[in-house]
Amino acid sequence: MPKLIWATTSALIENASDFISPVHSLLRSACNSNGENWSDVCGKLLLWRTFGDADLLISEVSAFFAGKELVQQRQSSVQKERFRKFLISDLGGLEPNLGLAAALE
Repeated sequence: MPKLIWATTSALIENASDFISPVHSLLRSACNSNGENWSDVCGKLLLWRTFGDADLLISEVSAFFAGKELVQQRQSSVQKERFRKFLISDLGGLEPNLGLAAALE
């Protein structure tokens, strides 16, 4: 049964052509929070890395922390830096497989 579920899910994802990446809004909302949801954000990033477009994830994370994104809400650079350091420490054990280390530095 798990193999059937995996095969079906993989086939659906491979045949989908247009996914809207949730990465930018996920990172922005995490920076605007007080940190209680940061572990959930890490889990969602892992899901997007596993089942989504890994290259897009890495480029969006890199652009977000480089400050190249358009920000509609004011973000504290201190909070953004705290969140970046949290991601590095929380996801660091998954490198180099995850591939986000370069995007977070």
